[in-house]
Amino acid sequence: MNRTSRHLRVKSPGFSLVEVMVALAILSISLAGLFAVSSWISEASRHNAQHTEALNAASGKLEELRLTPYPDLVSGNDSLGAMQRTWTVDDHGDTKTVTVTVAWAGLRGQNRDIQLRTLVAP
Repeated sequence: MNRTSRHLRVKSPGFSLVEVMVALAILSISLAGLFAVSSWISEASRHNAQHTEALNAASGKLEELRLTPYPDLVSGNDSLGAMQRTWTVDDHGDTKTVTVTVAWAGLRGQNRDIQLRTLVAP
């Protein structure tokens, strides 16, 4: 073997430690971002499910009150699990305003509510 052949290095077909470390850093930053987005999407989905449930409870009661005979329309309230449903009937003589409110505690403890209103005539 001569001197020049000893100093020549053959490049191995693998990755260097620096390349692996950079790839792991990029991967971990990407995964952290995906986890944050996934968590936000999950919370938004639960919020939308609660909102939809409240809207269905309010519209169901509103329909029930629309089918109630005009003289029998009165205010009241009830609870549906963690949701409180209240309906008020305001008499204006020839019409009544019916308002249904559904209130619940949001995901972060914030008070949430939804309100539907209609006019009912005899």
